Amino acid sequence: MTPCVVFVPGTLGSVLELNGEVIWPGSVLNTFITRYDKMDKLLDPAVRPKDNIRKVFVFGQYQSILDDLERLGFHEAGAAPTLFPCA
Repeated sequence: MTPCVVFVPGTLGSVLELNGEVIWPGSVLNTFITRYDKMDKLLDPAVRPKDNIRKVFVFGQYQSILDDLERLGFHEAGAAPTLFPCA
């Protein structure tokens, strides 16, 4: 059996979309200057996860962990992926 990794992000660790619009995480403006203004959209039952948050602005969220797993030999792409990030 081939070893694999299923990566599950923590709470608030997924990029969320509503009708093609990213509603989470917020923009730099929402985070540092104004209030987050999409709370009503977060409550919409049509919101769907797209990916895990790899980077926010210049800050690495989960990207560094995924990079480390790649260096250890696990891969998201290719004919036989062994790294499966969940959104």
